[in-house]
Amino acid sequence: MVTPGRRDEYPWACPELDPGLGYDGRMQIYLDDQTCDIQGRTLHDVLDAAGERLVPRKRIIVEVEINGRTLGPEEIDDEGSHELSPDAMVRLVSADPLELVVQMLEQTRTELLAARDHQHEAAEFFQQDEPAKALAKIGQAVGVWQRLPEAVVHTVRYTGLDLDEMRVDQQPASLVIRTMIDRLGQFKALIEAGDSVAMADTLAYEWPEVVDQWDRLLRELVERVNAMR
Repeated sequence: MVTPGRRDEYPWACPELDPGLGYDGRMQIYLDDQTCDIQGRTLHDVLDAAGERLVPRKRIIVEVEINGRTLGPEEIDDEGSHELSPDAMVRLVSADPLELVVQMLEQTRTELLAARDHQHEAAEFFQQDEPAKALAKIGQAVGVWQRLPEAVVHTVRYTGLDLDEMRVDQQPASLVIRTMIDRLGQFKALIEAGDSVAMADTLAYEWPEVVDQWDRLLRELVERVNAMR
């Protein structure tokens, strides 16, 4: 049961509904568990209105549920223009985007440390002449490496941080990212060539420092985003 009227806890939330707001008593819309007076024929209409309500609090919608069914981004795009049924129940959850960015960066750091272990184990398997096991470990590490630039892109999108202005090991962060992407491309070439000796050497002697540098970059991003909150 939703308890309306907690506006002291949720100053961005919607006022309690009453007949004077034109609510027809059927469609129910909740924003952060608060009954909401925003109306709309479609889900996109409702999301636009809720987004405007959240602007002063610098929050964004992060979860959408209709009649007990949680919608993902693709479902929102596909169904967003459809007219909502008169008895629909729409629940929206908001969050501080900077908090979400910090959580994402910290999770990425955790995955990066796991990738470091995968790299080390892959190098050992190559040295033990067990290429199949080595390649399995490389596959796990590469998945993390590929997500690193994506995490930075999302950070910049939500914060507006200037990667050319930020320094990591005396280098612009943008250069560190480009170098990582280039090295990943070079390593993929080694995989395609089946050069196990070169892969073992690269993993053992080059990539540990690459991972350490990326960890320093992520730490710097976390510090800067936290300073913005």
